[in-house]
Amino acid sequence: MAEYDEIAEGYTESEESRLERIYIINPSFIKKVGKVKGRTMLDLACGDGNFSRKFKKEGAKEVVGVDISKEMIKLAKEKTLQESLDVKYLVGDVIKLGKIKEFDMVIAAFLLHYAKTKEELIQMCKNIYINLKKGGRFITLNQSPTNPLQDFKEFGAKVEGPKFLKEGDELTVKLYDNLKEICSFKTYHWSKSTYESCLKEAGFKNIKWMSLNILKEGIKKYPKYNWKKYVQNPYILILEARK
Repeated sequence: MAEYDEIAEGYTESEESRLERIYIINPSFIKKVGKVKGRTMLDLACGDGNFSRKFKKEGAKEVVGVDISKEMIKLAKEKTLQESLDVKYLVGDVIKLGKIKEFDMVIAAFLLHYAKTKEELIQMCKNIYINLKKGGRFITLNQSPTNPLQDFKEFGAKVEGPKFLKEGDELTVKLYDNLKEICSFKTYHWSKSTYESCLKEAGFKNIKWMSLNILKEGIKKYPKYNWKKYVQNPYILILEARK
């Protein structure tokens, strides 16, 4: 928890400057989430509330954001107040979350790969499941289970770890702004089959993995960057499942 408190400001600043966030990650996730008007939403690992605010503006009936970091939640509340939006925020660990209520949708921008053990991953999945209505969607951004180690500093990130990955191996994610490192944090490697088995054990079905897309605006604005390399070596995917 202290680790995330320490990087809160740096991580938040990076969301506004990293090319991958602006032209790939955020627009891809928003598109896959789809229409939210009138829906109730739980935003886990909400960070500074970027997606919580976005979907509230797009007409979500209710949005609750949860993050393990007190500093992240503090930033989220400040930004939400500045925009005069009605979003509720809670400090909490998804592993110990329990049931808040049943939502139409649970979203998470990077959550499952923070599980240090398979048991923690299963518990995350179970707590997500009990906070969904029957037929509800869980959709999350996640490190690729097959291709996580990539150097995309020019786009804002690099992931380091053992050359030959094993289940549960620790990875280091470094974030950059104009090739200058902003902050770093730890994640953990899990295989596709492990993610899917944990989701299924929690009760989820219709599990699918989806690729990210690049906005043409980014390619046009920064033609010298190797966007093709990013697409051909995706280290982030979107994972979706239903209750």
